[in-house]
Amino acid sequence: MTSSTRKDPRLARTDEALEQALLTLLIQSPFDQITIIEICRTAGIHKATFFRRYESKEALLDQIAREQIDRLVAMTLPVGHNLAGFTALCLYVEENSALWTALLNGGAAGAMREELLAVSRALVSKGGLGETRLPADLAAVCTVTLIVETISWWLHQPEAERLSPATLAEMLLDMVAALSQPRK
Repeated sequence: MTSSTRKDPRLARTDEALEQALLTLLIQSPFDQITIIEICRTAGIHKATFFRRYESKEALLDQIAREQIDRLVAMTLPVGHNLAGFTALCLYVEENSALWTALLNGGAAGAMREELLAVSRALVSKGGLGETRLPADLAAVCTVTLIVETISWWLHQPEAERLSPATLAEMLLDMVAALSQPRK
């Protein structure tokens, strides 16, 4: 959200209501089957208000994806692709499992993947991945896909059978390390 949105409590409440409505609906239906009218009805917001804030439901979803990716990057990027970074990621996703289940298994995985790829490509352009056996841009795509699909799979498991965040973090570390090994 823009800084002006953060300053105006009414706009912030409207955005929060719309975001929560979309997330609630994503748990029930695939994104492509959700209408703006359903989002507005669930949020208790008039359709005209929706269009003053967002041009489409995709724009609302992109906003949610950006906010979540920004949180993850702020939390994990300083730590890096190591056990501490992956553990922080897995714990955050577990603590917010309803949100992440809706985002990754409720039809928003494409938007989440695209936002993560944008962040990863920016990191690659700054030389942040180091040397890998794959070209840097391909390594970024493979790493993001691996992380997103693994977390999506994890959230899709029955809660009683789900791996612990620590075990998942170790798996992610092993898989990403295999992609990141330098060329010989």
